[in-house]
Amino acid sequence: MEGIAPKDATAIQVELKVEVGLPYLAQNGYFEDEAFIGYLKYLQYWQLLEYIKYIIYPQCLFFLELLQTASFRSAMAIHAARAAIGEASGTTVQTQH
Repeated sequence: MEGIAPKDATAIQVELKVEVGLPYLAQNGYFEDEAFIGYLKYLQYWQLLEYIKYIIYPQCLFFLELLQTASFRSAMAIHAARAAIGEASGTTVQTQH
């Protein structure tokens, strides 16, 4: 990420991890796995003051909070499925907002 300011580079890294990571987890059924959902709940300890100082990418806490809700996990699964269909067919699937 040569030529990008450090703060911008961090934002890009987080965005790439979210763009790649969340759809992967959704496509592979992690969001329906009760053990994984329990693990997401366990990870909330990172929001405590004694641990938060070690967080390098604080945006991740925002997504961790969103992942606590079934509606967000379902929305990610739908988005991941649409993306997979688009990739398989060589097209993009438009979503309505």
